[in-house]
Amino acid sequence: MTRLATIRKSSSIKSVAVLLSLCFVSLCAGCHHSTMTIVNHGQDVINGHRVTITPCLHSTNTTLKDKSPEDSLHSMKCGETEVVINNEELVVNGKSYGKLKTGAAVAVDHGRVLIDSTETKEVASR
Repeated sequence: MTRLATIRKSSSIKSVAVLLSLCFVSLCAGCHHSTMTIVNHGQDVINGHRVTITPCLHSTNTTLKDKSPEDSLHSMKCGETEVVINNEELVVNGKSYGKLKTGAAVAVDHGRVLIDSTETKEVASR
């Protein structure tokens, strides 16, 4: 193979690599926050509460009942972690963490439960 042919082949490989990289970045830019696997967390607002679960590769949210904050049932699941807000009571993986204040932020980070950035202990098992 001549030196010119080697240079052309190398240039073609670099062009393909750049093109694939641009396609990947374009795809990631269109991802929704709750299903974007690169970020490794799921996040949504449930009944006025920002809920974040880490780690999370894919999340699903379900509203089972939503008449009012005192008469509602919402669920968010990410992998093995399930967050349920039932009539403003926070339940994570079947364990109760008590009633939430209006607008309280909830985070489940590698099994630790935080309400408004403060680690919270389980109130009771369900």
